[in-house]
Amino acid sequence: MKRLSILLFILYLIGCSSKATQVSTSHPIANNCSIYDSRKWHAQINQYQSENKFLLVVTGEVDLPSPAYKVAWSLGPTDRANPPGQRLFLSAESSTNAASIQVITPTKIEFKRKVPFPVYRYISIVCGGRLLATIRVEPSNN
Repeated sequence: MKRLSILLFILYLIGCSSKATQVSTSHPIANNCSIYDSRKWHAQINQYQSENKFLLVVTGEVDLPSPAYKVAWSLGPTDRANPPGQRLFLSAESSTNAASIQVITPTKIEFKRKVPFPVYRYISIVCGGRLLATIRVEPSNN
């Protein structure tokens, strides 16, 4: 009877720890990403005037924890498919060490970069290991 009680207690503790893990990973800070939510993603390729290069433009809206936060973009790897897919990484950090109001702030963001490909299959937006969006790339109108 004593062994059964100990076994049930251990199973109870295991169940509690897995629920706590599920709750903590849903919080954006636990994923090393300060972005709470995102929406209105759009990607487009434009051709440069005199060069044989193209301009990738990605826009969207993210919810940051404070107006003091700034977003930084970095170009990630391109896959080897034809046409390729591209990963973009986002990070958001406070731009000041001073105190600021803590209110979720919708912020429009934009990424522009010269790229070698005229067509992309998709663009993936990743923040802190969390996939925020996978979007289709629209061809330019020019």
